Amino acid sequence: MKRARQHKEELMKDAVLYIHGKGGYAAECEHYRPLFPDCEVIGLDYHTSSA
Repeated sequence: MKRARQHKEELMKDAVLYIHGKGGYAAECEHYRPLFPDCEVIGLDYHTSSA
């Protein structure tokens, strides 16, 4: 079990999650890639709706 946990930790990677603000877009996450070279940088589009 200890070996499996160690292997899992080796596979895990730090991540930066970029959720754009109003009027932005997910591709703006590219700006952050050089700032976090050892991390996975993920950009998301955030939309809301109200009925």
